Amino acid sequence: MTNLQTYVCPIAQCEKISADVYLVTLSAPEGTLFDYKAGQYLFIIMAENDARPYSIASARGDGKYLEMHIKDIPDNEFTAQVLQRLKTESHVSIKLSVGNCTLEQTTGKNPLLFISGGTGFAHSHSIISTLLSNNDPREINLYWGANELSEIYLHQLPIDWMELHPRFNFVPVLHHPDDSWSGEKGMVHEAVFRNIEQLHKYDIFLSGSSAMVFNIYRQLKERKVPSSQVFSDMLDILRDEET
Repeated sequence: MTNLQTYVCPIAQCEKISADVYLVTLSAPEGTLFDYKAGQYLFIIMAENDARPYSIASARGDGKYLEMHIKDIPDNEFTAQVLQRLKTESHVSIKLSVGNCTLEQTTGKNPLLFISGGTGFAHSHSIISTLLSNNDPREINLYWGANELSEIYLHQLPIDWMELHPRFNFVPVLHHPDDSWSGEKGMVHEAVFRNIEQLHKYDIFLSGSSAMVFNIYRQLKERKVPSSQVFSDMLDILRDEET
């Protein structure tokens, strides 16, 4: 992390937007602008040798602010400490930007498929909102998986995107829905496999837990999707192990 830029940022917002997810907005320090690509992540600096990674959720914009989606995980000291600082302090130190899971790695012409689990949507949000604001002509598909509908914490946003952008498609997938749910059920990748046959024609972004990402990646390989068309920062580690 020695080459990363350090920012001491005013905390503009730390708002609870669902039962367990916080929307955090940081302002760029006076006289500076944030420099990052959509799909990258940052480190929150808790102490000298304690830096904690979080996806940047905001689009690549004017550099005046950035956003994160942080889940308050029960009995998890890691996130509890971060949220406590964000809720009680006026400033926080971060380093950015990190990650190769960006639009620049895609073919630039294939349709796009985002498979997200939980707050993995933060990464998808950054790229999709950038694409839509730039009027990118590619087809964009978002499959967002969760246990129940309340965990799809910005459910209305991609619905609004569909109404405004005909090339965007959103499919929420619930693992444990209630009886009133009429949409896709099961694991998020299972819904993808049911609905999309020619996956090898897509550039695919995976975001969620490491177990989820690795499992879906292996199943995509079994379906003859080129590994060069599947993107997740976690996959760099797995690919190194495979070579």
